[in-house]
Order: sequence, then structure tokens, then C-alpha cells
Amino acid sequence: MKKIKLLTLTCLLLSVAFMSCKKDDPKKDDPVEPTSEETVYIMGTYGVTKSFLLTNGKLSFFDNNIGDFGALDMAIADNGDLYVVGEVRSSGYDAPPASLLFKNGVPCYEYNFEHASFGGIAIEDNGKIVLAGLHLSDKYRPTVWDGTTATNLPLTGESNINEWHVTSIDYEDGHELIVGFYLNYDGKYVPLVWVDRQLVNVDPMNG
Repeated sequence: MKKIKLLTLTCLLLSVAFMSCKKDDPKKDDPVEPTSEETVYIMGTYGVTKSFLLTNGKLSFFDNNIGDFGALDMAIADNGDLYVVGEVRSSGYDAPPASLLFKNGVPCYEYNFEHASFGGIAIEDNGKIVLAGLHLSDKYRPTVWDGTTATNLPLTGESNINEWHVTSIDYEDGHELIVGFYLNYDGKYVPLVWVDRQLVNVDPMNG
């Protein structure tokens, strides 16, 4: 009789545990709520030059005393510091834009951005900030900045190039990856990829 009671009690406990697990498991279509430790950033621009940042739904703007700012790229350091790089125009739209870096929503002037237009920012494993873009005083040449040290990227077909663009930089599996493109005088856009600052051939896109 004791064995039957014990078996019945064991089955009852297993049933309760099974029902509890089934009840706690989220359904496939149920939304997954973020934990308190997760931070979601959404960066964007409206009106061409008014850039904003949503941090877990809280809205903030990139204000500065220079001019209109257009955010282009961002990177998050291991310590949680948020860096956003973009272009700022102080007077008129005929002059080339200058670059500006924000750290945690505040303009960061610890780097020298003279004669540079950045399109991408990344942070190496050692915490060093690296930026990629165009060197305005060197024929708008694609360039990488390790802090304030500029290194020109290798190019190809320069005689038929109308304009260069550098759009992003990242680090993956120990390699530095930079992406961009150029517009040639034939009106075609050609993608550019640099791996560890060496140019990788990519077939031109149509149109």
C-alpha cells in the first residue's frame, strides 16, 4: 500500500512539474521581453541633418555648437561607452562637411578631425578607436585613422574615378574589414573591400 501511495504521489508531483513547465514556456508567437540588462540603441536622421538616438525608447539628439549634424555610424566599447560619428556643416552646403565624434551624447574633441570626413567607426579589442573615411586634403582619398594617425588605403583605377566613398569599418575574427565604393566617369558604381588594409577585387555592379 505504501508503494502505491508513493508511486501515486510521485506521478502527481511529476504532473504538476510538467504543467508548470508548459505554462512558463513562451509560445512561439509570444513577444520576447528584453531583460533589464539589455540596452537597445536605434540611431537615425530625419530632415537630412537632424540626427537622434533612441536608447531603450528614450529619445535624445546630437546637439553641438558647430552646425547641422548627420550621424553615420556608431560603436559601443566594452565599458559601455557609445561613440557616434557623423558629418557637420557649419555654413552653406557647398563646402565639404567636417567630421564630428560624440561620446555618450557629448561632442568628443580628443581626436583631431581636420581635413577628414568619416563614414565608419570601430573599436579594436584593445579599446582603440579606429575611423575610416576620406582624407579631404589628399584628393578625397579613402583613409583609415588610428586615433589621429592617418593611413591611406591602396586604390585601383584612379584615372577613371569620379568620387570615392567609405561606408563602414569592423573587426571580425582578428581581421579588419572596410567597405566602400567609387563612382567612375562612366556613371557606374564599383564596390570596394579592404581586408587588413589590402584591397580585395570585387566585380562592378550594373548601373
